[in-house]
Amino acid sequence: MSDITVTMDASKGGFNALDRWRNDISGTGKLTKKGSGDLILQGNNTYSGGTQIDEGTLEGDSGSAFGSGDVAINGERLSRMFPGR
Repeated sequence: MSDITVTMDASKGGFNALDRWRNDISGTGKLTKKGSGDLILQGNNTYSGGTQIDEGTLEGDSGSAFGSGDVAINGERLSRMFPGR
């Protein structure tokens, strides 16, 4: 993947309020989460550009949910959960 920004507006409902990405994300890009919605990463992710949370909630449901880069939190919430625990 190249750099990607995900913007979610919870007031719109549906996938804007809550979305789950079950796919595996790879590449050298950075993932940036913006907006008031909640995004859950569930894949075996190997992207290396880092993860940035500017708004809303980003939740990881696997040990590799946030890839291998740094995680930057800009005033919002990060949740790391592991299935079966």
